Order: sequence, then C-alpha cells, then structure tokens
Amino acid sequence: MLQEALRAAPALLVLVLPGCSGEVPPALDAAASESAPRDVRGATLVRVPSERLLFATGEIEPDERVTVATKVPGRLAAIVAERGLAVQQGEVLARLEAREYELRTAQAEAALGAARALLGLADGASDAVESEATAAVRLARAGLERARLERERAQALAREGVDSQAAFERAETDLRAAESRLQEAFELVATRRATLAQRRAELEIARAQLGETTLEAPFEGLVLARLVSPGAYLAIGDGVCELVRIDPLRLVLELPAADAARVAPGTEVRATLAGEAAPLVGKVTRLAPALSAASRTRALEVALANPERRPLAGAFAEAHLVLASADGALLVPLTALRSFAGLDKLLVVVDGLVEERRLTLGVPRDGLVEVLAGATAGDVYVLEPGSLAAGARVRVVP
Repeated sequence: MLQEALRAAPALLVLVLPGCSGEVPPALDAAASESAPRDVRGATLVRVPSERLLFATGEIEPDERVTVATKVPGRLAAIVAERGLAVQQGEVLARLEAREYELRTAQAEAALGAARALLGLADGASDAVESEATAAVRLARAGLERARLERERAQALAREGVDSQAAFERAETDLRAAESRLQEAFELVATRRATLAQRRAELEIARAQLGETTLEAPFEGLVLARLVSPGAYLAIGDGVCELVRIDPLRLVLELPAADAARVAPGTEVRATLAGEAAPLVGKVTRLAPALSAASRTRALEVALANPERRPLAGAFAEAHLVLASADGALLVPLTALRSFAGLDKLLVVVDGLVEERRLTLGVPRDGLVEVLAGATAGDVYVLEPGSLAAGARVRVVP
C-alpha cells in the first residue's frame, strides 16, 4: 500500500505544480476568449440602381392558329399544303372541283343579260337607267298624250254641237286609262330594276362561290397538318389543313393581382426555354381586363420575336418581367443569406451584436438578390455568416 501511494505522488505533484506557477487555467482562458468580439466581414445595405424582376411561368403558343376550311361544298381536286410547308398570305393551299360553279356563274351572267335587255341597256353600260328613257314609259306617255288630244277635240266638238256628249265621255275615259297605263309603265320599270339588282347579286354570289373553290392562306405561316386527301367530298366547314404563325410567338403568363398591377403593355420580358442557350426577349402586348375567377390571377400575353421560325410553340417557359425601379433596389449577395426550411435570413449587426432578420426576396440575378422586406437601407450585415449565431458579439472589419 505504501509503495502504491508513493508511485501516485509524482502524479499529484504534476497536477498541483501548474497551479503554483502563476499561469491562467485553460477553462478561464476559454471563457475570456468567448467574451471577446469576433471579427467578421460586413457591408452596409444601400440602394443601387437596378432592374426589378417578376418571375412567372407559362406556355408558348403560336401567334395565330387556324383551320383552313371550305365555304362551299365540293370534291377536293388538289392539295398542296403539306406539313411544315412555309406559305405566304394568299398562296393557294387546295382546290375544289370547280366545273359546277363555273356553270352556275355562266347561268347567272345570262340571267343578268336578260334583265338588262328588258330595260334596254346596251352592253358595257351601267345598270343605272332613267325611267323616262325606257320603251315602256315612252310608249305609255305617247298614249297619254294622244288620249289627252282626243279628249280636248271631243270636248270642243261637243261644245259646238257637232259631236255628242257620249263621245266626249268616252274620250275622258280613254284619258284616265292612258294615265293608268303610264303609271303601270313606271311600276314595270321599277320591277325590272329590282330584277336587275337581284340578277346582279346572284351573279356576284356565283362568282364568289367559284372563287371559294380555291383555298388560300389567310396569313403568312407554316402548315401544321394536312387533314384530307384529294378525291374527298367536303361539306361546308370541313377542314383542309391547319396553319400557324410562329413569328412572333405568343407567351401567356398569369400573375397575382398585386404583381399584375405593376405591369403595363410594353414591359420587357425575358423568357428562358429548356434547351435554349439565350433567352427570348419580348414585350407585353395585352393584359386581361379581369382576374380569373378560379385562380384570382390576371393573364397577360407577351410577343416574342422568332425570326428563324424555330418550332418552339408548346414549350414551357420561365419568364422574368423587367420592371424599372425608380428609387433603386436593396441588393445583397446570395452568399450573405442563411436559408433553412424555406426561410431566408440576413445577419445584421446592431450595437456589436448579431440579429437575425427574416427577409422577403425578389428574383436572384448575377449572384445578387433584391431585399423587398425585412431590412432597410443603412443596415450593416455580415457577408459570410458561416456558423455565426444570433446574439454573438462581433466586430465588423473591412
């Protein structure tokens, strides 16, 4: 037992001797180091000129999309519209058999000629005609003049006693009949005028139907699909092909009401598509006049230039709407943020102590992000928070 106690004595001496040397114990040294402020790199939050971005997603659509359909029934004689074909406005896409419509046009032209002949109109003359110049009116007016002269002669003879009163009365009756025939001639001319107008309209309809046997492109674009083949009989309204215009493209976005209120026609939009290196740039062209009843969002349309006519319609796009910031924006580096569970925080130094501020952020861009709420200009924040905790004492160094 004594030997064991002697062997333990040096160890005890070793433990006691440091306390007698005047050095600071390790525990006290750690406590002193914790109370000293920690040097951190910081920066002051200031407003700088910047673009304010709104983020939205949407689908790219063709600017125009139409199914070219028939306006008259008939058998399809030929079709040149094939998938992917580029066409100009007015270019022929398909033709119907036109023989029946050509005959109808010839029939209408003959009927018009007959109506003009009844009015005494020469070939090449306009349809306008004076009633007094027609044969029917001239004949009736000549009969009226003759009846008037006969009445005057019968009246004079009856007054002189040469002829009877009965002869005068017959002349009076003939005059009234002649007046009626003149009125009838005017009515006949009016009827023939109406018939002429009707025949003219029928001819125009026949010509229009003949023209509708040729189907033309309503705008410059690309053929999306061919729907029928030659020989098919088509009724009115049957589709022949689908045509789209993809320059410009149309991007449809939906924004919350508060964000949409800050957007106006002409606002610049940058749209990023999967597989596309550079964003498509366009401008807002239209805004819906009301909010959607289902989502309480407002739809807007963006025109995106596509001069190369790339097949981008139907693609999903991520868009940034560029809003001008008149008073500048509060920007912080993304590396200065501490994010967890969907919350973004910034460590701000106030009187040498670290405070956590929960932020509302804008859209990140070029390693920076705009602070919309949670911090104000003049706040000093920690650039590299690392494991720094709230309440820690720090000293900001450049």
